[in-house]
Amino acid sequence: MLNNDTNWRNAAAKPNKYEGLTITYPIGKTEKDLPKLKVYTASPDHDMGQMKEIPYKWDNTNLIITLPSLEYWEMIVINHDGLQKEKQEQIFNNSGDKSKGNAKEKKMKVRIMTASKI
Repeated sequence: MLNNDTNWRNAAAKPNKYEGLTITYPIGKTEKDLPKLKVYTASPDHDMGQMKEIPYKWDNTNLIITLPSLEYWEMIVINHDGLQKEKQEQIFNNSGDKSKGNAKEKKMKVRIMTASKI
């Protein structure tokens, strides 16, 4: 983080909190290719680390994502297929036993990236 050393356990200055930080992510597909795409964010800095869906915009093959806030770090999850609940249903589709399922059923199209002020 800015104005701090690399020893993370040391007492250090609290970072500035950013709000409305905009990120352009080159996803390489269009809105037409990914009609069910959802973007989520999670951080231990707020909401007890729970994922929250956030709005985004398309610019041709780029996603324009605006983070609500960034203090220490934020994780962004880009889900190509829609809601997380639907993903879980796809993984365990018709198996009845959640410990089973072939590799094809378990394949998920989710991209995870983190944003930090380092």
